[in-house]
Amino acid sequence: MTTFGKPESIQTGLDFSNNTWRAVRDLLAGQNIYAPAHELIPGIGPAWPVSQHVPASLLWQAPVAALPLPAALFAFTFLSILAIWAGIFVLLQPKSPAVIFVASWCGAFAICIGGGPMTLLLGQPTAFILLGLAIVVRAKQPWLAGVGFMLAASTIQDAIPLALALMILGRWPVVWRGAVLILGCSLPPVSLEVANAGIGGFLGSFLPGAGVHLQRLTNRIDIGGLLLRLGVPSLALQVPAGL
Repeated sequence: MTTFGKPESIQTGLDFSNNTWRAVRDLLAGQNIYAPAHELIPGIGPAWPVSQHVPASLLWQAPVAALPLPAALFAFTFLSILAIWAGIFVLLQPKSPAVIFVASWCGAFAICIGGGPMTLLLGQPTAFILLGLAIVVRAKQPWLAGVGFMLAASTIQDAIPLALALMILGRWPVVWRGAVLILGCSLPPVSLEVANAGIGGFLGSFLPGAGVHLQRLTNRIDIGGLLLRLGVPSLALQVPAGL
């Protein structure tokens, strides 16, 4: 594919294999997953830090990482497809056959057209983010909406704007409950990481790791990405501008 006139290669399962499969396995093996990596992922290439994902996401994705990589990617993709359809049905809440038909086609459109195929190809958690947003919109119980917030906040770049938007809309109960759930689910992976690298090693590698991820992307469409295309290399300027 081409972005900004520059050829790009998209490897199947690139995001999932590094940010979920390798991350969970290396964490259990005693490694610092947020530090610069010096290993190869089979069929993918060099690994990189995974701090652009919220640690809580490692907990609910961990069962899939127990499978061999090809089977794990297939399972994650299948669950992602189900999550897209589930998110649309939760959001639209169809009751008549005609609306059910339209909702089904909306799900098929999201899966097969536009950015859907790419996110599924890369193994990104976008489908679960969609499902989480649908739950946030429709849930009447604050704690259930908090679960949706936790899913929708699977990555840092999604978590921060979502929290700001919900606070502006006056949905503080959802934000603080979601934050509690995220902190609770982040505790096991963060505890393992601290045991592996120490508190100083964790803090010293977690924050810079997100910068490594941003530097890998040349097809970003946020304002920070525009600054990068204009020749502004500073992440300290790109990140606030992107947010």
